Amino acid sequence: MITNDNKCLLQIPKTGTMTMLYLGNSNRANKNYKIHGGRFDKIHMRYDQGIENGTINTDMELYIVSRNIYYKLCSAFLFRKVNRFTFKYPKRVERIKNMFKNFVMNNLERLYNESMEFDKHNKMMNYFLRPMTAYCKGCPKEKLHIIPLDDKEKFISGLEKFFEIKIDPTKLPRKHKSLGLSNYMDFYTPEMIEIVNKLYKDDFEFFGFEMK
Repeated sequence: MITNDNKCLLQIPKTGTMTMLYLGNSNRANKNYKIHGGRFDKIHMRYDQGIENGTINTDMELYIVSRNIYYKLCSAFLFRKVNRFTFKYPKRVERIKNMFKNFVMNNLERLYNESMEFDKHNKMMNYFLRPMTAYCKGCPKEKLHIIPLDDKEKFISGLEKFFEIKIDPTKLPRKHKSLGLSNYMDFYTPEMIEIVNKLYKDDFEFFGFEMK
C-alpha cells in the first residue's frame, strides 16, 4: 500500500507492484508518499485492514490497479511454480500447460477458499489467488479509481494522476514495459475457464471484464 495525506494506492499481487514501488520510491520525498512495506501483508494490505489499523481513512481517494483475471491467475502460477518462464521452447510450454491445467482443475477452488480465510492462511500464494474485490471491499465507489493494467495508456495516466508526475514509460522497471502477455489464454481449456468464471465472478462484474 502506498499513501499520502489524501490518497491511497492498493497493491494487488501481479498487477504491476514493482512499477508502483519504483514510482513510490522515486517520488515520495517531494509529495509525502509513504510505502507501507517490509512484510507481504503490509505491501498488499486490504482496504478494510487499512481502515481498521488506521493506515488510511474513509475520506481518502482510493486507487487500485486491475488486471485481466485469466492473465493474472496464469501469471501468478508461473511466478510461484515455474519462474523465468519463456514461450520459446514448445516442449516446455506443453509441459507447463499441463501443470497449469492440473492446478486449476484440482487445486484452484480449495486454494481460492483458503485465500479468503484472512486470519488463517497468509502464504504468498493466498495473496496471489485472492480476488481483487477482496482488497477493496467496503470502499465507497465514489472514492474508487480503477487503473487497468491491460491498457498501457490508461495504466500510465492512472499512475500519473496518483503520483502527480509525468511518467516516461521507457524508464519503468524493465519487467513491466510489456504490461502483460497476450499468450496467456492459450493455457486455458473451456473446462478451466468455467472454473475461473465461477470463482472470480465478482471480479468480472466489479471491474467490467468480459467472461470467455
